[in-house]
Amino acid sequence: MTKHLTLGLAAFTLFSLAGGAKAEMLSLDCSINGSVATNLWVDIGKSTVTVAYPQDTPPIVNTFPGQITVTSISWNSVNGYPSASWSIDRTSGILTTVMPAGITIYPQQCVRGTTPLPATKF
Repeated sequence: MTKHLTLGLAAFTLFSLAGGAKAEMLSLDCSINGSVATNLWVDIGKSTVTVAYPQDTPPIVNTFPGQITVTSISWNSVNGYPSASWSIDRTSGILTTVMPAGITIYPQQCVRGTTPLPATKF
C-alpha cells in the first residue's frame, strides 16, 4: 500500500511540476475555391468542434460534440438547424458535409487557421 501511495505522489508531483495537462485547440480555416467559408476550432481535450461562418455578420458560432480520431474529426450539427453530418479527413484536410436526404455540400479544403476563437461574454 505504501509503495503505491509513494508512486502515486511521485507521479502527481511530476505532473504538477510539468505544468499539468495542456489543452490542445486546433484552429482550421476551410475554403471553397480559395475563399474561407468556415472557421473551425477543435478542442481535442473536450472533444468539441466550434463552427463559425465568417461571411455572416455577426458570425454565427455554434459548438458541437465531436468524434476525434487520428484519421478524422466528425460531428453532427443540430441546434435548430437541419441535422447535418460533418467530417474532416485529417490526411487530406477535406471537409465533407452531408445534409438530410444524403445531399452532399461542396467539399472544403481545410488548413491550419489563423482566426482566433471568438470571445464569449461569460
